[in-house]
Amino acid sequence: MNLLELIIKRPTIIVVTFIVLVGAGLLSFGKLNQELFASIEMPIITVATIYPGAAPEEVESSVSKKIEDAVASLENIDEINTTSMEGFSYVIVTLKEGTDVHRAAQNAQRKVSAIRSELPVTVMDPSVDVFDINNSPIMTLSVTGNLDDAKFYDIVKNEVTPLFEQIPGVARVNMIGGREREIQVDIDEHRLAGYGLTIAEISSMLASSNADFPAGKIKDGEKQTLIRLSGKFRSVADIKNIILKTLPNGSIVKVSDVASVYDGEKDVESITRYNG
Repeated sequence: MNLLELIIKRPTIIVVTFIVLVGAGLLSFGKLNQELFASIEMPIITVATIYPGAAPEEVESSVSKKIEDAVASLENIDEINTTSMEGFSYVIVTLKEGTDVHRAAQNAQRKVSAIRSELPVTVMDPSVDVFDINNSPIMTLSVTGNLDDAKFYDIVKNEVTPLFEQIPGVARVNMIGGREREIQVDIDEHRLAGYGLTIAEISSMLASSNADFPAGKIKDGEKQTLIRLSGKFRSVADIKNIILKTLPNGSIVKVSDVASVYDGEKDVESITRYNG
């Protein structure tokens, strides 16, 4: 009896078999794992380092170059690419195909840890990671409001972002755009020279005074020097009243005598748009 005859003479067997196959298929389908991206392991190691308040040139010379030199001795390196920007260093190490990327990452971590003491004190610990496509953003949200730019940024950063970070399964939440609060010190170079002071001296005074504000800039005409203010000051007036120098006649020179201090916003470095 061939298959065709079996189907004609005993249709019940075929129907039952079909139902069993469909049921098994539906049951298996419900148990299938679903992923946004296929699991692909790329031989790439990244080293991310935050250097608060540092200019790109300072990040390049004090952080990026040293980390590059440290990881350059890893085996099976194909290429190394580095990006240095304001307050941030990002080193990408691409390995040759077939390399044990996790073992290489462990070696990279040891090499970076070995040169940690050579990095500036204010640099945060470098983060060594294996590139994983599954860590790519799965959701992009836009936040709008009618508040003052700096205040709105502060609310999103300190109140909204933490709510998303607390959601189970969320590894990281990144903010892009917005206007962050920044204390700006605008130097009058003629007054500065008249008192025999330099921008470096003012920068040092402000940094050592531990002001409780985000990183800011000292501006002198077309030039600007990045500084980090992180500590105990409560207002712009406190910064204006910092004593820079005592003159021979006993009078004192304050920051307000040689500069204007503003409670402003950081320069725009990135722009995001919603509905155009």
